[in-house]
Amino acid sequence: MGRRKRRKKTPVRHALKDDSPLQTNVQDGIRAMQSADRVYLAENIRGHFGDNLDLDAALQQQHQHENRWDTERIRRRLDQNGVEFVGTTVLAKHLPGAEHPGSGPTKR
Repeated sequence: MGRRKRRKKTPVRHALKDDSPLQTNVQDGIRAMQSADRVYLAENIRGHFGDNLDLDAALQQQHQHENRWDTERIRRRLDQNGVEFVGTTVLAKHLPGAEHPGSGPTKR
């Protein structure tokens, strides 16, 4: 009998409870992002993501008839949870931790 391969505990998977329904929407690297949306990540940082969450797919399961991308409401929720809205492009300076190649000094 075959054994199920255990997925490596990447950052998002590690942050979620093992039995979270969101686990099924986590993909390695940036694969959970639609191809058209990957342009919002600077090319030099795309390889720095261990995994990511397809939030739209996750929200659609429970809120399929709601406007899931009401930007004002989203910004408010992000602010309330200590998440910074960085604009239209995520750059190396927006990533936590050590500086990344080509990022230059981080302004705080």
